[in-house]
Amino acid sequence: MKHQRKIIIAILIIAGFLVYVNALSNKFVWDDEEQVVNNQVIQDASNIPMILTSGTFYAGGAGLSGSFYRPLVSLFYLVNYQIWGLQPWGFHIFQIFLHLINVVLVYFLLEKILFSFKINFAKSAAFLTALIFAIHPANVESVAYIGGIADVLYGFFVLAAFYIFVSGINLEKETINGARFFWFFAIAFLGLLAKESAAVIFPIAALYLYLLFKPGWKFWLKRFIPQSLFVIGFCLILRIFLAGISFNQPQFSPIAKSNFLTRLLTLPAEIFVYIKTIFFPRILATSQHFVVNSASDIRFWGLGFILLLIGVFILFLATRQKEILKPHLFFISWFFIGIFPALNIVLPLDMTAAERWLYFPMIGALSFAVISLMEAVKKTSSNWRNVAYIFLGAVIVLLSFRTIIRNGDWKDGLTLYGRDIEYSQESFNLENNYGVELFRAGRIDEAEKHFKNSITLQNNWSPPHNNLGAVYEKRGDLEKAKEAYQKSIDFSDYYLAYENMAGLLIKMEETGQAKTFLENALKKFPQNPRLNLMLSAIYYNEKK
Repeated sequence: MKHQRKIIIAILIIAGFLVYVNALSNKFVWDDEEQVVNNQVIQDASNIPMILTSGTFYAGGAGLSGSFYRPLVSLFYLVNYQIWGLQPWGFHIFQIFLHLINVVLVYFLLEKILFSFKINFAKSAAFLTALIFAIHPANVESVAYIGGIADVLYGFFVLAAFYIFVSGINLEKETINGARFFWFFAIAFLGLLAKESAAVIFPIAALYLYLLFKPGWKFWLKRFIPQSLFVIGFCLILRIFLAGISFNQPQFSPIAKSNFLTRLLTLPAEIFVYIKTIFFPRILATSQHFVVNSASDIRFWGLGFILLLIGVFILFLATRQKEILKPHLFFISWFFIGIFPALNIVLPLDMTAAERWLYFPMIGALSFAVISLMEAVKKTSSNWRNVAYIFLGAVIVLLSFRTIIRNGDWKDGLTLYGRDIEYSQESFNLENNYGVELFRAGRIDEAEKHFKNSITLQNNWSPPHNNLGAVYEKRGDLEKAKEAYQKSIDFSDYYLAYENMAGLLIKMEETGQAKTFLENALKKFPQNPRLNLMLSAIYYNEKK
């Protein structure tokens, strides 16, 4: 038995590593620049107190900022920087390693859960689900994108916490081991420090316990609900009062600017995107922005009807496979509870849908699909079983190749944005990011086009105005560059716009104005090295 388990674990680790090995050569992409490359905070371990009391994005010499309180993410970056410096392959190998640990946790956890539901093919179902999870292309954005570490990290803590929780249940006595119960909440707390979505583990664990033996109301009121609320409440206190980060919604994404009714109309399209990504991941794209504004839109009624058919099919399976009704209910609930924070219902997010938000919820959907398939195969003839095995083998091979190809999309910004912009045509930030990569590649005219596209989609967002200013400055049109930089500054305290404006004023020999501008800028960004260097140069020249 132990030898068999070692073989299973080896297969999971080897398969997971092989599909991600080509990601090791990928560069820093997207938010990696602000969270890692330009982030001076992670370069010094003495900044840990700042990390514990701040956001995750480098603010250009004003510490860390952003609307996320995820100190474990910044600690992850700090630890990796101390080991690898700014070598992206080091960050990648650490992230892939953590994903492989999660894969093994998924196997052990599902095995225990399925055994507790008296599923006689528990071991094989747990293995197959973990294998598909290991190689699934929807996970590329979480595993191959360094900025996506939050989902892998919180996934690790909630899987570990849930495994401890499940292991502490005595089915015969219908009790829970007190020590394991404590560690469940303690490790879940760490998950919340990695990403707020970790809170979903509490209703998932509660549902699992209810389906097993329905504890009495005293258990819920005295042991489970107060502890859950305490952990969540303590994280809120740290976020709001220690780090000073409120729950202000994003200002620029179309879904965040939509009212509650519009977000509800968009819901069928969101759910359909996630289900399609799990079961037919041919088209994958980052930064997905879409909004459904009318009930007459086919994305509402059409996709809503398709989802209704899927729901009817699930009910049909449940009635035909009554012996696995409880695990069916549990795993489909795992998916919907897990994906709920990403559905823009309570709090709108900075994009409508993202593949990385599927990382933990997908385990529930895959588990549901695998046990349904295996239960159906169990009742067929041996010939049909062989067909099913061939089909599963083909699916695993195709998913593996799709993951390897998708890793290649993430090799650098120019490749990723150039490819994904074909599918995310309403993405203002993708337009801007593609423009940045084109600018760096010397393709100035193309860059200008995409900066202007970004501004058309979201005029009040600072980065494309700043970047358009860089285009004008590159061409020697300094007045238009100055106007663009100023517009970027007017919209927000974007530190790169301040750096560029200061450099432009010096280039235009407007020394007095540059001095005043720099002195004011350094009040906002006191530790910014470029601003300090430029002002020091002005002071030095004044004394000569």
